[in-house]
Amino acid sequence: VLAELRRLSEAGCREVVLTGIHLGAYGRERGANLAGLVRALSGAYESGEIRGIERLRMGSLEPFSLDESLLDALADCPVFCPHLHLPLQSGDDEILALMRRGYAGDEFARVCDAARARLGDDLHVSSDVLVGFPGEDDGAFHNTLALMRRAALGRVHVFPFSERRGTLAERLPGRVEPKVRAERAAEAAALGRELLGKYAARFVGRELEVLTETVHGTPVGRLRVWGHTSHFLEVEWDEVEWDARDAADGAPSPNELVRVRVLSESDEAEGRLEGCPI
Repeated sequence: VLAELRRLSEAGCREVVLTGIHLGAYGRERGANLAGLVRALSGAYESGEIRGIERLRMGSLEPFSLDESLLDALADCPVFCPHLHLPLQSGDDEILALMRRGYAGDEFARVCDAARARLGDDLHVSSDVLVGFPGEDDGAFHNTLALMRRAALGRVHVFPFSERRGTLAERLPGRVEPKVRAERAAEAAALGRELLGKYAARFVGRELEVLTETVHGTPVGRLRVWGHTSHFLEVEWDEVEWDARDAADGAPSPNELVRVRVLSESDEAEGRLEGCPI
């Protein structure tokens, strides 16, 4: 991993993501763990070995893998981005047991609380929610909505259950009708947009650092720039009128870190912020 990061750093990469199947179990077969890797990355950054990389993100983490040692390592990492993706799937304990998720709803909420206590109240916790799993009645579904609110989630990816041949879930009783699945998915997605908007609104009026990803415009005219904050929020802004024939530094380009003042939350896309460069 360190060798790959050195190559990415030398190639000009500014942001990397540690990701994988069961990411939280990294290194266990060798007596290591993810916290140790994060500390090794921190050391490589502080020594200048991977100085070009200025942002480190985590991929999807199982809630039960976010223990005290990993939280401490992330809190001490100088380039950690304050965003964690913790898949919830359901907020109902019986459905979680049928899914064999390995945690209960209260445990998920406590993990979110512990993460914010260690990494700051501005931590963005995004998640996945699966609705319409066999056995999910109205009460179980509303338990999911309640836990989404209790955990103060940000961006939520919502999926309706779909049968897969040969799986245990295909044979479970209590099948939810496709129409009901679709209705529940729409309701959960609407709540997700509400929660993301509420989270994003806290940054209005603040100065944030944005890593530019796309720049749209013409050789002469106004440029539209888009990127993500370290909290994994989308920000867009217009650059001043410019003329490529006269511009000393040329147009802004992707892979630049830019200070931006957030002016408002966009009405067109929930969670997307509008700003201006400082």
